[in-house]
Amino acid sequence: MRAGWSHSLLGRRSDRKTEGCLPLILSILLVSITLWGFWDLQFNDFVNFDDHDYVTRNTHVNSGLRFENLVWAFTSYHSYNWHPVTWLSHMLDVELYGLNPMGHHWNSLLLHIANTLLLFLLLRTMSGATWRSAAAAALFAIHPLHVESVAWASERKDVLSGFFWMLAMIAYVSYTRGPDWKRYSLSLLFFALGLMSKPMAVTLPFALLLIDYWPLHRLHRPPGSNGRILFLKRCIEKTPFLVLSAFVSILTFSIQKASGAIAVELSLSTRISNSLVSYVRYILKMLWPVDLACFYPHPMDGLDKWQIFGSFLLLSTVTILAFRFRKDHPFLPVGWLWFVGTLVPVIGLIQVGEQALADRYTYIPLIGLFVMVSWGAAAVAGRMALPNFVFRTLSGMILSLLILLTIQQVKFWKDSLSLFQHEVRVNKGSFLSHFHLGRSMEEQGSLEQARQEYLEALRIRPGFQLAHYHLGNLLIRLGRPLDALHYLSRALELNPQDYKAHNNMGFLLLKEGRFKEAVDHFSEALRINPSERMARHNLDLALRKLQKSVTP
Repeated sequence: MRAGWSHSLLGRRSDRKTEGCLPLILSILLVSITLWGFWDLQFNDFVNFDDHDYVTRNTHVNSGLRFENLVWAFTSYHSYNWHPVTWLSHMLDVELYGLNPMGHHWNSLLLHIANTLLLFLLLRTMSGATWRSAAAAALFAIHPLHVESVAWASERKDVLSGFFWMLAMIAYVSYTRGPDWKRYSLSLLFFALGLMSKPMAVTLPFALLLIDYWPLHRLHRPPGSNGRILFLKRCIEKTPFLVLSAFVSILTFSIQKASGAIAVELSLSTRISNSLVSYVRYILKMLWPVDLACFYPHPMDGLDKWQIFGSFLLLSTVTILAFRFRKDHPFLPVGWLWFVGTLVPVIGLIQVGEQALADRYTYIPLIGLFVMVSWGAAAVAGRMALPNFVFRTLSGMILSLLILLTIQQVKFWKDSLSLFQHEVRVNKGSFLSHFHLGRSMEEQGSLEQARQEYLEALRIRPGFQLAHYHLGNLLIRLGRPLDALHYLSRALELNPQDYKAHNNMGFLLLKEGRFKEAVDHFSEALRINPSERMARHNLDLALRKLQKSVTP
């Protein structure tokens, strides 16, 4: 009896030890599958889609962490946003690695791994469900929709704001377990850093209210208490977070409106229609992540009525069902509202840019759907009495498929040419894809092929100013000055404030011996941008030649 009792006790101790090690084992697995999916990222180059603007040709960034650059980071509205922490992150990368893309990509990947582990910790701490939390974190780690946020150097702001988002939520959960001002202030600090990484983090107060409902159960009123008062109390508790959100929202809107990035010409009905359809497209891409692109053209008024009505019907049905089953499955309304609510700033109700939707916008919102899938699958498996090994085998097969798709998606980001050859295949009618493919080909010296791509971009969008500008410059290289004059003139008609186009137009006129016109363009370039050194040098040269031409 004694021997048998000892064996049984040792068995229980062994089980407890295994259970205690389970979070560590799952964390190691999460790191491993993330590295597996993104391993080839370290061999990728920068791309010509914003990376020049954010890193390689940004003189404030590629000169590193200097005092004047730090001041610029906090005072600049470059790239239509105020995100000083993101700029500091890029400057630090330059200090550590120079302009070697490997180091920049590794830091983005490490942030993504950290976000995966923090999400696992957050979900497990709140719910106590280890396996379901790990499953949601695994989907977050290797879903192909997240490749853009990790593999695109310019999207450092996604993984960086995600990092502070996770820390803010973990600090908030700690505050709810033992309320004190230090923990609350720490959560608020992390939230502020997240906002200074990417303004999309403004929805965090809404997410905090959702987790108050589930899994923290802070909105469950005790018997005899007033539920409305409790809800109001939880809302008031978020006031400092809401103040920060309001400030950054107003600032971002003002910056983007002043820069002309907000598409005011789109009617409200057009924006609402695209928003409804985009929500459904995000869900479909989550379920079937193929043919992903870095630019999805806005349909403008081209959506069919059945698409709009069908999207409204689907979204309404899911919303009703989520609330219908909220008592037994509270993760359904929380996950659904997380997805819908955190996408609001970028869903297109206020249209910024010409995209209908973007993979990078899903980095935080998809967590809501991943929670619904992980907790929902566990509930279904429990009701069907599926053996654990069957459920885990099916889960492993799905994760393996996602890893393979992620590996392939990372390869598309290898360089500009690979990315935009893929883009043209996926988005045959995308003017931006053809334009950037043309830039990629021009950088590699395939000038005639580049010309064809620029022309195709202009065929699709005749008023695309950048295509006129780059085609004009390319034609100068091809020795076709008259054609170059035509396209540069058109570029200046579309954007008279383009100082680079003025400078290049002046250079072309200077070569043609039209000195007075060249002087006018160089002068205009300097009026628009007084610090443009090349225009100043060219103006001096043009003035000397003009003086010689009029001197007897």
